[in-house]
Formats: sequence, C-alpha cells, structure tokens
Amino acid sequence: EIHQQIYVTERGEVDHQNIDEHYKYQACSPIKLSSKDIRFLGINKTQHPKENTLIDQATSYRLKNQLPAISQAHLFVTSSHCIAALKQISNIKTIWCAGTKSFKKIVQAGFWVNGCSDSLGHQELIWLAKSKLLALMSGIETKNIAVLTGEESPSPFQHVYQVYDREYKKLNEHDLKLLQSCELYYWISPKQIEHYFTLYKAWINPNAIHCSGAGKTYDALSKMNLAKTQLLSMQEFKKL
Repeated sequence: EIHQQIYVTERGEVDHQNIDEHYKYQACSPIKLSSKDIRFLGINKTQHPKENTLIDQATSYRLKNQLPAISQAHLFVTSSHCIAALKQISNIKTIWCAGTKSFKKIVQAGFWVNGCSDSLGHQELIWLAKSKLLALMSGIETKNIAVLTGEESPSPFQHVYQVYDREYKKLNEHDLKLLQSCELYYWISPKQIEHYFTLYKAWINPNAIHCSGAGKTYDALSKMNLAKTQLLSMQEFKKL
C-alpha cells in the first residue's frame, strides 16, 4: 500500500486559551474494487443492498426491558438503535449524535438534533462541551452529558446508559462462504469486530482491506495486524 502523510497545524485562541496544535494523519491509497468484488457492510438492514454487498446477518438489536430513569439531560445518542429509548425520555435539553446517518433517523423520529460528531468519535463532543459559547447557549458541560449506547460499549463520559442489547445468531454455511470471499470489510463497532474475529476469524479473508469511520471502531482496528483505512462515512463506502 502507498501511504500519504498529511500534516495539519491549528493556531488561534478559543475560550481565552491559546491553540497551537499539530496533527499527522496517514492516508491510504484509494481503494480499488471491481464491480464483481464482494464487500461486507456491517449493518443488519439496508433499503437498497447491492448484489455484491453482504450485510451483517449475525447481529440484531433489542431494546432493554428495563430502562433507567433519565430526564433533564443533554443526550449523546451513539446509534439509531437508541431511538426507541429516546422516545421514553422526558424533558430532554439537547440531543447530539454520533454521525449523519443517526442524525437523519433521529430527526425522522420527530426530534430536534443540535449537532453530531460526524463519525469522529466521542472526543469531538468532549471538545464541543468545553466550549464556553455552547455552555452559555445551552448549559452543556461534559459532566452533564448522558450517553445512550449499547450493551458493554465503553465511553469517556461519566453518565452512560445501556439502552439496548445485541443478540447474535450463528451464520449458516452460505453466509460464511460469502464472508470469506469479501475483498473489503466495513465495521461499525468494536463489539462487532470482536464478535466476528472471535467466532469467524477463519472465514475472514486475510488479504482483504478493513475500514470504518473514525473513533472507537478504527481504534480497535488499529490494534490488529490488518490492512486498514478510514472512510469519512458509510456513504463513501457505498460508492466503492
């Protein structure tokens, strides 16, 4: 793989603090797939699946039977699977979400969304919550953010509520053969990576490229000896 080093410098002043930050990114060469190459997309439902796209047949999501009492909160919604729980929460102050896909679904469910971390992970919201301007407008602080997430999903925030569970079924032989033939895998959570590599590692193509958005999922991929790259969004994956 050919990689390109991208250097970014940020200077200025925010909330009376001087900013002088330097970042280095490593960008992979463009992914090249033929129209016949099979690719794995880690969602379990899609309205317009391509013939050469395998979706996640192993995972389903279920709202927890007992939900915690949450009210008067600034909510960070990590997935559209949290929407059923969101509908049971009263007196919501603000809603923030993980990416544009969940943003659209939450709005379609009738909620006002204040913003999203654009699939860049929890750190983006931490930076936003430290803004004195946002604190003045909405009262949001890192200490009063409540995170709605899935079972056993880690978070840097203090108040984390697990509102849905993942349930797994065993893949059949046909799905395993398709999984093995994939040239590209797009993962959507660390738990999904853990599940597939624990049960189906022998059926994952060792020569394939693995990708995800930024944040915790890519952090999990970075700890593994795999050919990997970041994509800006799931829409970018669908264009391949």
